[in-house]
Parts: sequence; structure tokens; C-alpha cells
Amino acid sequence: MATETDIATEVSHFESLPAEAWLVRSCEQFEAELKECRRPKGRFHQYFIHGELADCSQWREDVANCYRWRRKADPEAMAALVESERARRDARLAAHRANTVWESRPAPPDGWNGPLPEHLERKRQDSFLHRMQTEDAAREREGSDGATAPPQPPETPQRAQCVVQ
Repeated sequence: MATETDIATEVSHFESLPAEAWLVRSCEQFEAELKECRRPKGRFHQYFIHGELADCSQWREDVANCYRWRRKADPEAMAALVESERARRDARLAAHRANTVWESRPAPPDGWNGPLPEHLERKRQDSFLHRMQTEDAAREREGSDGATAPPQPPETPQRAQCVVQ
């Protein structure tokens, strides 16, 4: 039995989701945005950057719609959230789309994913990330036979102690 707070996560509601439902954030993120919009430091930032105070009513509506969707699985609330997020995304990308200085590529250039030059490959072999990937792959191979090896503590480098008397 679903509680009132998780009714929207039931499988029966997933078929009715709009295609862009992935845009919608969690209710807690909407609350954090509303809090940031209303607090004094946020207000000062709005005035300093934009020359006027922002209207926080859209964040308030989004919080209400989010909880209405979460508690009652109301499709109108989800549609309103999707539309709000779409409008927010379009406003954020408006300057990018209006930019006429750079021409967007239709496809990546040829050979964009080719091998690294020799000097960069040597650096990659000596990197911490490469060492961790190698260790993870070795751990996965050891654990693939069904037996799970206990986790090993990380190696601690030997440090020389210097005592001044």
C-alpha cells in the first residue's frame, strides 16, 4: 500500500507521464530555489546583477505543483511543472541560440576520438585516475567468479618521521 507521499512513484503513473517529465526536479530542489530567491542574500544578488528584485511566485507555484504531483499524482500539476521547466530552460538558452558569432557543427570533426599523442598517453598511464580504473577492473575480475573479496583498506604511504630535539 502506498503512502500519501509516494503515490506518484507507483508504476501505474509512469505511463501517463509527459515525454519531458525528466526535466522536473525534486520537490526539495524547488524548495531550495524558493528559499534562495526569498532570502536577503539572494535578494541582494538579484538587485546587484539584474538591477531589480526577481519575482519568486513561479518558484512558489512550482513547489505547490510538485507536492500536488507527489501526493496525488495529479497530471495537471506535472504538466504545469514540465511547462515551467521548459520555459526556464528556454530563457537560459535564449542567449546561446541568439548567438550569431559561432556556427554550430552538425557533427563532430573526423578523428575527434582518436588515440592520444604519445606524451599525453604517458601522462595518462601515470595518472591517479588510470591507477584507480586498473584497480577497479582487477577487483571486478576477482569478484566475477562469484566469491566476493573483502574490501581492502587503502594503502597509506610510508612517512618518515622527523623529530627535532
